[in-house]
Amino acid sequence: MEQKNNPKNSESPPTQSNKLDQQNKVSVIIVNYNGKKWLEKCLTSITNQTYKNYEVIFVDNNSTDDSVNYVKQNFKQVKLIENDHNGGFAEGNNLGIKHATGEYIILLNNDTYVEKDYIEKFVKVFVEFPNCGVAQSKIVLMNEPKKLDIACTFWPHTTMLYYEGLGDNSTKKRYQEPKKMFSVKGASMIFRKNLADKIGLFDESFWAYYEETDFCHRCLVWGYDIIYYPKTTCYHAGGKTAEMFAQDYIQFHNFKNKLASYIHNFQFRYLIVYVPIFTVLTLGIFSIMFALNKKFWLTKVFYKSYWWNIKNLRNTLRYRKEVQKYRKVNDSEYLKEITRHPPLKYYLALANGNLEGFEYE
Repeated sequence: MEQKNNPKNSESPPTQSNKLDQQNKVSVIIVNYNGKKWLEKCLTSITNQTYKNYEVIFVDNNSTDDSVNYVKQNFKQVKLIENDHNGGFAEGNNLGIKHATGEYIILLNNDTYVEKDYIEKFVKVFVEFPNCGVAQSKIVLMNEPKKLDIACTFWPHTTMLYYEGLGDNSTKKRYQEPKKMFSVKGASMIFRKNLADKIGLFDESFWAYYEETDFCHRCLVWGYDIIYYPKTTCYHAGGKTAEMFAQDYIQFHNFKNKLASYIHNFQFRYLIVYVPIFTVLTLGIFSIMFALNKKFWLTKVFYKSYWWNIKNLRNTLRYRKEVQKYRKVNDSEYLKEITRHPPLKYYLALANGNLEGFEYE
């Protein structure tokens, strides 16, 4: 298995067409692991679209809940790829992208459903924003559609991403207009296939968590914009695959991947600032705070994630060399547009898992 998908050289960005019609094929990729109970709603919604020139690629990560037979029997039009092990979000989507024949790639979680004009509206982001690299739809909670799963993700100097709109009222005016941001959420995202051909696929050593952010960061380095595009909507149950795994396993991948991604993508002058900040927060403040709250498992996770990065530093630096070689813009150019500074009360609410009623400024 190829662990790294290095960016490839290119003298210019992928060509951006000034119009879209049904001639532009779209590949919708859904990665699944034991998500059978969600598949009827998800696949029914995505196989009944107003946009007709598309394919659905279903990548199964070695499920044991009869997901594969269900798809074979009920959705014969879906292109099925069976993985012989659970390769996570990164490897699963990479498999789908490699088999995709569309000009555009949509990645959609299995615990979602979408409206009939979802694809038709989503592809228009590339007309409205010709420099768009990756876009995310509006994502609302499946059982509470007036509540956002998430709107925008911004970069803060604390290095702990600012998730604007997390759990907020989805009907607020501020969430109805597109805007530039730092990263998308992988539950509902779109990009051009030839963009992935240029900058590389997801880093498979990540397995899951932060891999879409690492991908978006590479797009920013190459001079593209990351767009929140609320003119189409995805309904998301939220984290249902993650619930099948232990929290220490999830958080290990989350923190190890963040640190590796910083090393991949930031220029040295930013790297020597952000890595120490991240280290102080995780190994210092957070590890002590969680230890005092008797969450020793989470303190252990921080140290384990750093040890992984130390052991894999050679590979990470090799990957960084490729990213920096093909850099098109300085970090300062995109950071000035997609950096936000949330108040301390946001982080306190986030740490307590209670953003209900939080007023986003």
